[in-house]
Amino acid sequence: MSESKEVVLFKNGLAGKNYRLESFSEKHKKGLLEAASYSELWEFNRADNQSLKEYVLEWYSSMISMQKEGARFVYVVIENATNKIVGSSSYYDISVHDLRTAIGFTWYQPDLWGKGINPEVKYLMMSQVFDRLKWNRIEFHVDSRNERSVSAMKYLGATQDGILRLHKRVQGDFIRDTVLLSVVEPDWPEIIEKLANRLV
Repeated sequence: MSESKEVVLFKNGLAGKNYRLESFSEKHKKGLLEAASYSELWEFNRADNQSLKEYVLEWYSSMISMQKEGARFVYVVIENATNKIVGSSSYYDISVHDLRTAIGFTWYQPDLWGKGINPEVKYLMMSQVFDRLKWNRIEFHVDSRNERSVSAMKYLGATQDGILRLHKRVQGDFIRDTVLLSVVEPDWPEIIEKLANRLV
């Protein structure tokens, strides 16, 4: 998918009560690199022999390349109260023909874990897909070792569709299994209700 089509598909900004999402641009680089500089964020991605600084710069370059190629549409997550960048999330595996996308490459500063940021960000992104675009399916691909993220997605209302065995190379040589989860349009009304209770 070309970058121009993505721009038409997805809004440049999504606004929530506590957080807002802005379409990534070079102006976000400094704040994004600072927010990403926590080793806990990359536990299942960074090789032991790679420094955190080196990994974050490599991650940033990869994100830029995928954005330019049209393989991802990247948002930065900004805390409204402080105007600080505190994370990022993306649409990828985008199929206009099949009316589906994946949401992932998601991370937030560790001090915000468990404090309502993920439900709000996921609501904004999922609402755009189901309510504005009227698409049918959102997928989530999670490292099978990352039990915290798998549990968070299930708590959000996603259904586990299966496990993709020996699916993806990470941390240099490790080949991970990927848990495939999804939310489909008929699930959305119930999930909205769950999220509404968590966003009060």
